[in-house]
Amino acid sequence: MLWLSLTVRQEFGTPVQDALRRDATINALFYNIHTRSVEDMTERVRTSLVCMIPTDSLSQGIPDLHAGRIRTPLPARQTFLDDPLRVLRCIRFAAKFGFEIDADVRKHASEPEIKASHRSQRVMVVQSDSVL
Repeated sequence: MLWLSLTVRQEFGTPVQDALRRDATINALFYNIHTRSVEDMTERVRTSLVCMIPTDSLSQGIPDLHAGRIRTPLPARQTFLDDPLRVLRCIRFAAKFGFEIDADVRKHASEPEIKASHRSQRVMVVQSDSVL
């Protein structure tokens, strides 16, 4: 008998942490109901030995939206290893809106390790569907 654990651990984070976990920068924009404005939380973080400093000038969600570009908030490889289904979401966004997929996203989406991870996740979903 196959047992499937559906336990999900949820943790609260900051808006920046939430934005960086998204599949694409254009999917990481927030609407602030108080200021009635779109906020781009996808700023890259400069790292030094002493501290991490957010840099507003490096935001990427709104510029990517205007440029018609699909890319990930964090390095693509890291994003896809964390959740391989993000590859499919990036492709879906590009197809739906006629956007161009960033070269880094294309490169890492086709890596054997990412493909293998995606296949194993798909098998788990199929197995869980058959159990339920």
